[in-house]
Amino acid sequence: MERAQYLAVANQRHLSAVDGRLTEKAMERFGLVGSWHYGRVESAPVFGIRIWAEKPTEAWTVTWFDRETPSLWMIFWSTELSGGEPEALWQELAAFAGDFGRDIVLCTAGDGGTAIYRLLRPQTGERAQVRIGQDGDVQAEHLERFFDGMPRKYQRPVPRTEELAGPDRAAAQARFAAACGLPRVTELAPSSVLRAAMEGRLRRPFERLELVRDPAYLAYDYRAEYDTVLSAVWDLLSPLGYRRRRNAFFRITKETGWMECFQFTKSRFCLDPTHETRFTVDLQWGFLPAGRTVPPPADLRQMIAPVDGVSAERIGRITHGQDWWYELYPGVRTQDVADGLLKDLRQALAFLDQKRAESLNRET
Repeated sequence: MERAQYLAVANQRHLSAVDGRLTEKAMERFGLVGSWHYGRVESAPVFGIRIWAEKPTEAWTVTWFDRETPSLWMIFWSTELSGGEPEALWQELAAFAGDFGRDIVLCTAGDGGTAIYRLLRPQTGERAQVRIGQDGDVQAEHLERFFDGMPRKYQRPVPRTEELAGPDRAAAQARFAAACGLPRVTELAPSSVLRAAMEGRLRRPFERLELVRDPAYLAYDYRAEYDTVLSAVWDLLSPLGYRRRRNAFFRITKETGWMECFQFTKSRFCLDPTHETRFTVDLQWGFLPAGRTVPPPADLRQMIAPVDGVSAERIGRITHGQDWWYELYPGVRTQDVADGLLKDLRQALAFLDQKRAESLNRET
């Protein structure tokens, strides 16, 4: 059984937002929730009581990447990198490598104080392994082939095992890290890094991320709740002659060619895109061109007026005097969200009735 020490992600393109993605993937893989997400809903009122009375067990991740003096790698510690059997570690490494599409290194501690480095390249499946004993002895497998396959921009001389060997393990690890371009982290024990994170003692360039466990949060399916909201919208609009095409609800008066459409649009920016969504509604109204009986799907997806003579506006501008987004996330009552949306839709329907009457008067 080996104990995982840290994970390193290669900076082969750029590391913009990689630390956030590391956390996101760790949350998915280890069943965790970001405390900044959980804190928003921990005290959310449901029938006057808290959803969760006690905060679950804490977990931590720490990343090290100095943006002012960037190295070739980002280092990632976690209380959830607990280690395991060799093949299980290779599988875990392959999963992380697939997430990021770049070279990955996993450092573990084996029996007898041996340091073990596993290197994996996701594009080719190339593997290499380096074992460093307590006496500084170095054994390597496929290291030359791995170094030869590095992108030319980041290619480094292939280290020889006799050059890496040192009087003790720490010295050999430092030489191997230097040969790979890894930051000098051998003097930082993972336990001390994570302890400092929990005590708030880490400073730049470290980034600390607190994670919590909560089955109710993790089980929340915003997609199902979103479908529930759309069903409530359909119950309101279908008796009024509206038709539905995916997330668009529209009706067209055949005699006049007048069209009204409610287009639901999701945001790409959420605190926790795995467990929540934000959406708004775009309104479109006006006379369709002669011969057009149904607006094509491409038109319905537009956030601006799709054709000449058709106007468009966000529902919030009509109902709240500003852009307005509705949110579904663990802890919020879907019925409350639906009720607020339906109230706005009724106000928007009155607005469309007025626009239709004005336009028909001008036509006549």
